[in-house]
Amino acid sequence: GTIATIAGSGLRGRGGAGFPTGEKWRAAAAQPADQRYVIANGYGADPAVHTDAALLAADPYGVIEGLAIAAFAIGATEAILAVRSRGRRRMTRGGASSRPTGSGR
Repeated sequence: GTIATIAGSGLRGRGGAGFPTGEKWRAAAAQPADQRYVIANGYGADPAVHTDAALLAADPYGVIEGLAIAAFAIGATEAILAVRSRGRRRMTRGGASSRPTGSGR
């Protein structure tokens, strides 16, 4: 399945620890839950690191596609991409449509 493919690929997270994505997804899928969510932090709160903003600006559809694949793999019905309003504008300029939700409208 999808999780086995990702685990076999050696894909790792973008965080400092580089945790194996397949392990993370396998653990999430194994948890009993009525509802699952996938949340991607594109906020880029660390002022010295701009990788989140650069990735979102360069390939917003790729980020959204990754969220959809992750959601499918773990059985989530919702995916959330947390970005600053500045990041949302960059995504919109790049061709991706975004719909703001929550208190950051």
